[in-house]
Amino acid sequence: MAAQLRWLWVAVSEQVTFCDILPGRGFDEAASILGADYKGWLTHDGWQVYYKFLKAGHQSCLNHLLDRAKKLIESASARAARFPLRVQEVFKQALALAERYKNKEISLHGLLTATGRLEVKLDRVLNNPAQAVLTSILQTAKQQGKKPFAVLLELLCGRDQHKILDLVPGTREATQDSSRAAKAGGRLLSSTPESAVPRELLALHATSPPVGPVSAAVQP
Repeated sequence: MAAQLRWLWVAVSEQVTFCDILPGRGFDEAASILGADYKGWLTHDGWQVYYKFLKAGHQSCLNHLLDRAKKLIESASARAARFPLRVQEVFKQALALAERYKNKEISLHGLLTATGRLEVKLDRVLNNPAQAVLTSILQTAKQQGKKPFAVLLELLCGRDQHKILDLVPGTREATQDSSRAAKAGGRLLSSTPESAVPRELLALHATSPPVGPVSAAVQP
């Protein structure tokens, strides 16, 4: 627009569609449309800006998740593709269920019953400790600018059972103790794994689902 970069923002509810052309795609732009204290539900693609609506409920767009699963399946080995295949199966069943209810093929009671079964099935798919550990290691390597495959290979093939702790930065207390030990000409050795795990690593955020029928799908 006039040789200047602009983004088209679109917010869609069940009855209203709102569009605006804004200079950026950050939280300020999103808040100018919904309000910073928006308490309804947001369906979006996972863009980190949307999670700054701390009072809102968040629903990931299933089409985006299905697309990511599809790309993983296409690029992974047959064994590695099992996980995204199972996730893809559950999501497709969920979409089919929603369509059946929309077409009045099942009652509300039938919808709720089938939804509960799908939730249990998805929990079983996600309740995989190995998958959680692998994802944690690969993401941590990326955050630290390391090559994920090289880190994973080193962890799997190395003989040092405590090698994984090298991925975890020390706490402020451990750093201060190390400095004091260095000044004293000594070397600090920690025998407690807890002291090596910073609280910042546990930066998990959860919000309670808001009460109310208001919802919007947003996309810059």
